[in-house]
Amino acid sequence: MPMLVNSPGVRPGAAGTVQGRRRTQRFLGALVCGLAILLIVPFLVEQPPLTLAGQLPGKWVASHEDVGYDFIFYQGGRCMIHVMDPDPSKRRLYNGSYTLHLNKQPVALSIHSVPGLKHPLHTIVRVDELGRLEMAPFSPVWRLRPTSFDSKTSLVFTSQNS
Repeated sequence: MPMLVNSPGVRPGAAGTVQGRRRTQRFLGALVCGLAILLIVPFLVEQPPLTLAGQLPGKWVASHEDVGYDFIFYQGGRCMIHVMDPDPSKRRLYNGSYTLHLNKQPVALSIHSVPGLKHPLHTIVRVDELGRLEMAPFSPVWRLRPTSFDSKTSLVFTSQNS
């Protein structure tokens, strides 16, 4: 015997009623849409950290206020920083180890184990659409590293890789 929506003892929207079936269909439709979005969105969103990890190794060159900077990132996490000031007494060469923190957004870069420095260097980096490396100023403390890029203070490096 079919149940009537207004039958005594049957709640509106209960299982087996027209309203209950509609609610179930709406729920299943929303669930399918949600799953489709979760599967499609990762393919539509750019993932620069993955490309940055592959593009970072190599030589990067920049200059700011007549001071030249060469950063050489080697496979395996080693790096060399050459600061070329017009004043020969201010020229420096640093060697150290670097770590890219790809789980951070923007990508964080830490340079540590640098002889002559009592602290590590922390910054953020990104590669722009032209393939240039943008680097914010360094901070000696991880929690005080920059969280955004500023065109007035960031260095823009060009790749010297062939």
